[in-house]
Amino acid sequence: MTGVENMRTSNIQRTDTHKTCSKCREMKPYSSYLKRSKKLSTDGYKGVCKDCRRKEPPRVRDWSKRKNEKGERDPIKVKAQAMVRDAVRQNKLDKPSRCQECNKKYDRHLIHGHHDDYSKPLEVEWLCHWCHSDRHTVKPE
Repeated sequence: MTGVENMRTSNIQRTDTHKTCSKCREMKPYSSYLKRSKKLSTDGYKGVCKDCRRKEPPRVRDWSKRKNEKGERDPIKVKAQAMVRDAVRQNKLDKPSRCQECNKKYDRHLIHGHHDDYSKPLEVEWLCHWCHSDRHTVKPE
């Protein structure tokens, strides 16, 4: 890549050593950005610089609190998740390639096991990433 290029329709610019932050719009060296998969970005770096990311509040979702009051993960959930993972690895539990909610076909890594009851660890519903997120999102009434 040589010179300054315009990225698609946005005004984010890049050179061989610098790029423009999509949040503060300042041209900064690549060392000011976190790395990202080449599959997800054209240059291998995130679009927002480290300084702007530090200013953002941490992402917190009510449904994804995985720790108890002491800051520890729930041992019952951890055990159930491990049992499902081990059963799939040992071919004792079949992980389908279709979501049981939307019935769309996905790669296996995008299908998640959802527990309605952790006391029954091998009874899981296989949901795609998006349906699983929807299942855990608290919807206002």
